Amino acid sequence: MDSNQPERWQIPAAMAALGLGGGFAALAPEPAETLEPVVWPVLALLLYATFCQIRWRDLRPAADGIRFLKALALSQAVFVPLLVAVLTLPLPGSPTLKLAILLVLLAPCTDWFVTFTHLGGGSTQQATVATPVLLAGQLVLLPLWLLLLAGPTAVEAIAVDRFLVVFAGLIALPLGLALILEMGTRRWRPLQRVAHISRQSMTPFLLLLLFMLTASHVPQLAGTGSVLMGVALLYIAYLLAVPALGVVVGQRLQLSPVATRTLIFSLAARNSFVVLPFALTLPEPALAAGVIVLQSLVEVAGLILYTRLVPALVPLQASTPSNSG
Repeated sequence: MDSNQPERWQIPAAMAALGLGGGFAALAPEPAETLEPVVWPVLALLLYATFCQIRWRDLRPAADGIRFLKALALSQAVFVPLLVAVLTLPLPGSPTLKLAILLVLLAPCTDWFVTFTHLGGGSTQQATVATPVLLAGQLVLLPLWLLLLAGPTAVEAIAVDRFLVVFAGLIALPLGLALILEMGTRRWRPLQRVAHISRQSMTPFLLLLLFMLTASHVPQLAGTGSVLMGVALLYIAYLLAVPALGVVVGQRLQLSPVATRTLIFSLAARNSFVVLPFALTLPEPALAAGVIVLQSLVEVAGLILYTRLVPALVPLQASTPSNSG
């Protein structure tokens, strides 16, 4: 990993990007909404820049790689659904409200959590390896948990082909381009400059994405504020519970501090970008969209704070290899 990223100003800059996006949405809501289709390619560029951070030729298997995948599978498949089930118990009887919340909280992120894992001192290598595992797991288990927690009609909200298309565009393509670039730098020196610029572009792409995400999604929350206040508290409660869950699982399975950090970021980040189209098919699409969009905004703020809080919560130990990829 490059160590010359301007880490000190990333959090203030990220908060400023969120504020500017919200201000733009308030001043010009209609133009702001037109930015939404551009969020996807910007996210793909962010993931490409993140994958370029990895020195693929120098990768070695992480010492606790298998334990990490076990911890990830156990947490995402069992502990997170149980936590979500508890948090959603006091919800009112609106089927759309509950289903939208379940849809987003039960689907682990397969894209930008890699970026925040890097910023928070986790293992980009392990996060990258985890993405296909997370995708395959939610394709199988998400319909099951929705069936158990929301009833038989919930399964109709899942479209396997949509998940596969998003994975191909946001994970496989950026990852493939990053690998091709690194292989090319061995044979053609000018590509080394391209690789350097690609690595340095991660923070600008992240800030651009935060601005566009906020600007394009805030207008969708209009008219649903009273209902979403309680939902926001639920999302905050989830983000508060996740670090403790990650630490406990990491300790029980004897993960390294870096692997534990990676686990926490994976548990915190949800697949709001992917499940939003499914939410729009629910009986109350405006409410469902508001629930999903709100989660993504709360998550962004939470992950920004995580980049400072998680390293403090899970400090590195000199005697433990970091395997930070």
